Amino acid sequence: MNPHSPSGRKPQRLKQRLREAADTAILEAAEAVLLERGLEAPMEAIAARAGVAVGTLYNHFRDRQALVAALLAHHRAQSQAEVEAAAARTAGEPVRAQLLAVVQALLSRGAFLSLLVKQNEQFPAMRRRSEVRARTVKLFGPVLERGRRAGALADDPDGLQPVALHGLLRAFFTLSADEPRRFPGTRVAEVVVDAFLVGASVRKGRA
Repeated sequence: MNPHSPSGRKPQRLKQRLREAADTAILEAAEAVLLERGLEAPMEAIAARAGVAVGTLYNHFRDRQALVAALLAHHRAQSQAEVEAAAARTAGEPVRAQLLAVVQALLSRGAFLSLLVKQNEQFPAMRRRSEVRARTVKLFGPVLERGRRAGALADDPDGLQPVALHGLLRAFFTLSADEPRRFPGTRVAEVVVDAFLVGASVRKGRA
């Protein structure tokens, strides 16, 4: 035992560290392969890219759906952190600038999310719309609320603004994948934000 170790703190076991490293390697390989070959890419190709045996792959993730779900969870966690950081960084800027920053943060992971949007009919568990809406509210709710308080966005008594923003994001994910020349990834954030603001901004004469 190391006498200098903090009291009550147990060193992480080597086996756990190795498992986490293998998980990371598999997820990174899976993302690369799925982006190249689609969600039906052979598990053997993922194992080969990760440098592990197929049996090892299944020891870490019981099937394809579990593997994709783990990737999605990873992206959700990273997106949440990046959106929160972007919102904090632009807290003093106009609403459009802040909204653009948070959408750009979300779209930084757009390639993998676009793949899921186009092909998620293969994974019904990922189509829980109420959960998706709840995540959208969590991601964008504070920025939209700030816009309403500042008078830049109309009141939203029915809570439809996050739903509308989510719909636009989903639509432009798909359009960007289908027509990359028309909607390159570098333009999607501005197109989404401006399309959203057309409907959500306060306008003279609005009831």
